[in-house]
Amino acid sequence: MIGNRGVTRFTILDAMTMVAAAAVGVALSQSYFDQVMSVARTQSRSLEYRAWVYLATLSVLPFVAALALCRLRRPFRPTRRLAREPGTVALLAVAVSVVAIVIDQALMLTLPSPPGTRFIGGIWRPLVGVGGMLATVTGPAICAVWSFQWLAGYWRPQSGWIDRAGMGLGMVWISLFVFRSWFLLNVWP
Repeated sequence: MIGNRGVTRFTILDAMTMVAAAAVGVALSQSYFDQVMSVARTQSRSLEYRAWVYLATLSVLPFVAALALCRLRRPFRPTRRLAREPGTVALLAVAVSVVAIVIDQALMLTLPSPPGTRFIGGIWRPLVGVGGMLATVTGPAICAVWSFQWLAGYWRPQSGWIDRAGMGLGMVWISLFVFRSWFLLNVWP
């Protein structure tokens, strides 16, 4: 058992954290669904599919925070070791992307728009706002971080559940980016 000394085990506290993340994801998805899907169904098939991708991004987002909270528990790892775990680096890339999106949205709402442009408001705001930005920014950010890690020789996955779940979430974010791009390019009637 010497090889498993630093591996974090899945506990009841971790399960409770994941259930809470699922509840927050369902709440975000329900509010988003009520705002957007009724309008998206009346417009076009492609818009409806993109709205489903945005719905999935808002459902997955709370799991990033939950896994980050689980990572902060014991056993603590040095920063040098955490920088080599792809799951933890993917969580960090998503966190940095979310901070950049929040700053962008705050600046967009507070600063005056350039002359000759208008602010997109109303019910369409979630379609082009946070859900779309999450589906657009996080996937390439994770691809860039993972490729840098692999090229620099820092790619060292751990056998713990948190790193594996972080890698799984990273793959989900990348696939959401691919789906969003595909639905954006292939407009169906």
